[in-house]
Amino acid sequence: MSFYGARTAASPAGGAVNNQMSYYNKASATNLPNGPRDTISQLGWSNEGSLLSCTSWDNTVRVWQISAGFGSQIQAAAKVCMDAQAPLLCSTFGPSPNHLFVGCCDKTVKLYDLNASSSTPQVVAQVRRKL
Repeated sequence: MSFYGARTAASPAGGAVNNQMSYYNKASATNLPNGPRDTISQLGWSNEGSLLSCTSWDNTVRVWQISAGFGSQIQAAAKVCMDAQAPLLCSTFGPSPNHLFVGCCDKTVKLYDLNASSSTPQVVAQVRRKL
């Protein structure tokens, strides 16, 4: 998996710049280690921008620690990968970057504590009837 970002000036990585958008340049892309095995349903950034979450149809939620490297390089290190019972549709970080809320296809919203020694989430909401 690769990602890119907006730039306000000419791209030092060599991407074409049009106004404030930097277009994807494979030569300067950062690959994220241990990506999902199936379709990504959502990517999300923590409030301070150092964590990137990924929910997927392979029943996993993954989080990477993103940091600046040498020059214009971006470093990405896998932080956690947690399995779920069903495909995952969406996620958002809580007020603390240690808490990740995840919407699941099993009609639940789960809270993952990224600093906990156990990867067992807490169910915080559940649909009990058909709408």
